[in-house]
Amino acid sequence: MPRFESSRTDQQIGSRIKQRRVGLGLTQTDLANALGMSFQQVQKYESGNSQIAASLLLEVSRHLCVPITHFFFDASYYETAKLMSRTTTNWTQRRICIQYGELFSRG
Repeated sequence: MPRFESSRTDQQIGSRIKQRRVGLGLTQTDLANALGMSFQQVQKYESGNSQIAASLLLEVSRHLCVPITHFFFDASYYETAKLMSRTTTNWTQRRICIQYGELFSRG
């Protein structure tokens, strides 16, 4: 079986889970118990060493009282939007990409 390689997105999602959990004063064990898993598995998600399924991420967002989008949108989206805007020749699409990135980079 091929070894899992953590992506930047997996690491970002894990980091955002950890930030929110710590912000609420919860331990990994607290979150793990709420999700019905071991604290070691929560640790793997938070470190980005394990991909989290979309359905589980939705459950995590409910337990941490944030919308699921909380785990995706950060300042890096502005950079992504700028890059996307350079790949299109349509000026309307380019402007929309830049505005999208600016909107979500404000957090």
